[in-house]
Amino acid sequence: MTDRKQWRTGASACFCGKFDESVLEAYAKANVSSTEISFRTPYYDEIEWTKIAGWSANTGTEVWSIHLPFHGLNIAHPDKEKADYTIEYHHNLLGRAGAAGIKVAVVHPSGEPIPDGKRPELMERCAENLGKLCARAKEVGMVIAVEDLPRTCLCNCSSEVLYMLERNPDLRVCFDTNHLLKEANEDFVRAIGNKIITLHVSDYDFIDEKHVFPGDGLIDWKVLQGELEKVDYNGPFMYELNPKDKDGRRTLEDLKANHMHIMNL
Repeated sequence: MTDRKQWRTGASACFCGKFDESVLEAYAKANVSSTEISFRTPYYDEIEWTKIAGWSANTGTEVWSIHLPFHGLNIAHPDKEKADYTIEYHHNLLGRAGAAGIKVAVVHPSGEPIPDGKRPELMERCAENLGKLCARAKEVGMVIAVEDLPRTCLCNCSSEVLYMLERNPDLRVCFDTNHLLKEANEDFVRAIGNKIITLHVSDYDFIDEKHVFPGDGLIDWKVLQGELEKVDYNGPFMYELNPKDKDGRRTLEDLKANHMHIMNL
């Protein structure tokens, strides 16, 4: 059983709107130790991938993960050619990320909407393509973590995530705490167990995703953290948040203070 007080504070770089050494310096100043590269698709070609390892070493900020882009990309697209294009794009991006020393790649299993009649076919396409990504990730020293998604998306419940895990033994899971609409978070964690290797942390109203600060929604964080401890979760407490609320823009310092509060509940 792990201890929540040992979980590193992390934040998706989408919170800052850019990715360069100045961002990692800001993380270090705020005592936010880990980050995930996550942006809209075109920005990935602007990142200076060969400099990331040096930036990380200079600032002491861990570049823990990359979120494979999903704007205009879909590994389970109903059009197989578009799904194949996505896999090719991700194949190349994993090479750059692996060379930069990043160890985890988070991937969305689908887009939406998905009609009930298409779900079996797209589940199979997703499982097959996750296998291709896992094989590529292994080549470059990385691990693929499939993310639970809301609404009609694939992997909107533990049973569908477990199916993907059964089909792909090297696959792991990114647990997004504000996506589940068909199942309680605690039940999902119990079902998936130690296959959860990374988190996307935010709060919501149980009606739809909101990406608000923990404590601004309905999640019982004391209970949820307890369940994650029981399954030996030991990755970062990786916030994936809207940087603005009704009072204005939040800061990395606000995020760090929130984590200190949440883990001491």
